[in-house]
Amino acid sequence: MVAKNEYDACKEKYEIMLKSKELLMEVLKRDSLTFKQLVQQGESNIEMSKKYLSLVESQLASLTVRAPIKGQLTALSAEIGQSVGPGFRLGQIDNTDYYKVRAEIDEHYISRIKEEEEGDYEFDGKNYILKIKTVYPQVSNGRFYVDMIFTGAQPNGIRRGQTVRVKLHLGDLAEVILIESGGFFSTTGGQWIFVVDKSGTFADRRQIKIGRQNPQYYEVLEGLKPGEKVITSSYENYADIEKLILK
Repeated sequence: MVAKNEYDACKEKYEIMLKSKELLMEVLKRDSLTFKQLVQQGESNIEMSKKYLSLVESQLASLTVRAPIKGQLTALSAEIGQSVGPGFRLGQIDNTDYYKVRAEIDEHYISRIKEEEEGDYEFDGKNYILKIKTVYPQVSNGRFYVDMIFTGAQPNGIRRGQTVRVKLHLGDLAEVILIESGGFFSTTGGQWIFVVDKSGTFADRRQIKIGRQNPQYYEVLEGLKPGEKVITSSYENYADIEKLILK
């Protein structure tokens, strides 16, 4: 048997505990929703941070200058703090695996120079063969240009802008008679010349025929024999003279 007042006290305490339980469950439910929202918000912030970081990385990558080929940087015109736009030329990179030689040739040879003509070049004790790839026929100051490439291995250690001497192979080798260029040509037009006698005391006027020529030499096709001596200085005062007495 339990006294009524004790029963009522227990009942009241039980009801209070039930209400406390319901209140606690409600609080826990709300806290769970709040925590879930915080987690979702945190995940959203992380995703936004990742996107922002990716954007910053892409912008940083766009500031990196990349060359279209690998090679050696031989010229750089950019300065610190300089503002440049897309397509601006900052410098020059040479492809060290592929060099070409630009040769300057006298205009007298322009009719004989053709693509695929070969030449040789000596570097560091070794001989290298080149061939003409492009001919630029425009003549400037008595010169024209050709581009030559190496047919095989190219020499190690050469640099852009370096001066080299290339011997062109202009057809088969042949023995010819050459005379040095001189003032006589302006008077005779290459049709005649004074040939020195073996005695060395006089020189006779003789008809000749000039072939190929360059600023240094004339090729004589007819009228001279190998070893004969000629006078190549100016004939300004001897245009009508047939024989010169040498003293």
